[in-house]
Amino acid sequence: MNRKLLEAIADMQDEMDMDKREVRHQMSSHKKIELTPPNSSQGASGDVKLVETSGKVYQYIKIKSEWYKIELEKA
Repeated sequence: MNRKLLEAIADMQDEMDMDKREVRHQMSSHKKIELTPPNSSQGASGDVKLVETSGKVYQYIKIKSEWYKIELEKA
């Protein structure tokens, strides 16, 4: 194969490895419990936040530029 093609393939493999590590890190990182819900201008699609208000805990998820919330209960 062409040397430049092999180098390009190696670069793409390195990028994919970095992306995999980043995804693993995001999935395993601990979430901080916040006291105020996110506003619409905060975050990007796929972001997740935990919020405690009035003694209840909610999980907020941003999907297509809008925040959705789920009330969590103790297991």
